[in-house]
Amino acid sequence: MELEISTGTPSEVPAKPCLACARACAFAMKGARDADHRERSQSARKLCGALVLCILFMVVETVGGIASNSLAILTDAAHLMTDVLCFTVSLFAIWASGWDATPNRSYGYSRVEVLGALASIQLIWLVVSA
Repeated sequence: MELEISTGTPSEVPAKPCLACARACAFAMKGARDADHRERSQSARKLCGALVLCILFMVVETVGGIASNSLAILTDAAHLMTDVLCFTVSLFAIWASGWDATPNRSYGYSRVEVLGALASIQLIWLVVSA
């Protein structure tokens, strides 16, 4: 028996039974929301653009720093490398937050974004303190 939940918005797909509680619940609809998917896609696209630009500038600064024998330019390239690492952590968090709920994780993986932000901040603190 499959139950349907209607919240009044036509963009949502009817819920399938949740594996954790064997009945229809709001957690089963997490992966079906178009608005969440659109927002994650836009955020990922913007982060990919920033990541590509940072990698491009990092490579140019590394080559320029080696060619000109400038430690300041190489240090700025290392700074951009930490930005690339933080952008990569953020991209993983956005990607992982789109995973559907499981019986063990009834809220899904939406909290991964918060853990990704924490990991990025700790990485920055590690670089600053070193």
